Amino acid sequence: MNTLIDFKALAKELAALEKQGKGHGEDLLIARVLHNMSPVRWKEFCQAYPASNWGALPVSSLSLDQIADDDHSGYLLGDELKHAIGAEKFIEQLDRELVRMGRVGGELSLLCADVVGINQPCAQENQEIMVRVLRAKIEACDSIATNKDGQPLMLLPGTGPVRSRHMAETLQKNYQSQRTENDASHLALGLLSIDLTEKSSAQELVNKVTNALHTAQKTPPYLFQIGPEALNERSTLVHSDEKRFLFYGGM
Repeated sequence: MNTLIDFKALAKELAALEKQGKGHGEDLLIARVLHNMSPVRWKEFCQAYPASNWGALPVSSLSLDQIADDDHSGYLLGDELKHAIGAEKFIEQLDRELVRMGRVGGELSLLCADVVGINQPCAQENQEIMVRVLRAKIEACDSIATNKDGQPLMLLPGTGPVRSRHMAETLQKNYQSQRTENDASHLALGLLSIDLTEKSSAQELVNKVTNALHTAQKTPPYLFQIGPEALNERSTLVHSDEKRFLFYGGM
């Protein structure tokens, strides 16, 4: 491949865009289509070169002409990437949060999501609802990415098992409120909450929350949580011993 020719062609395309008034004052994502590259081969590539900082975006059913020429498709493309980070960057961010917890204490939660019971004609719509519901709850300190299976991952620093459980139940309600009347799909969520007692690596934590999602996908209420303590002992903001003190004065 003659890289010099490629750069010249890119420069001409950018100059043409500027003449059309496009791209001025905005960021531009430049991607190369990899022919004969399946998701499986891409996964193998990322495993072989874990620090390459490459990212992949599936073309799906859109033709290359649509992506290049249709402004609406370009808008959707940008919207899908908004507030998302690559899987490797997600692991790096989680590593930093683990170091921070080791220094100053605290807790964090991970969330992994998917839609179950999808009616195939509505599959794309269900996925869009899921992403929209998740993004609506993202705050500035949170991070969102996808795991190796393309399922959304959320990192929630400073969030313990009670707050993350409440958030997960709210996400499920928001999903149900936005689906169509005859839609029987559900938002399945796997949750993992940790504190300083957890000694797993960032990748091991991602694997654990993905396994929690697999459990959640099987049966209602499609929500499964693992954490530093049993959830049924902390299902409200007040522990049972605190309740006893409130009612009986510590007797």
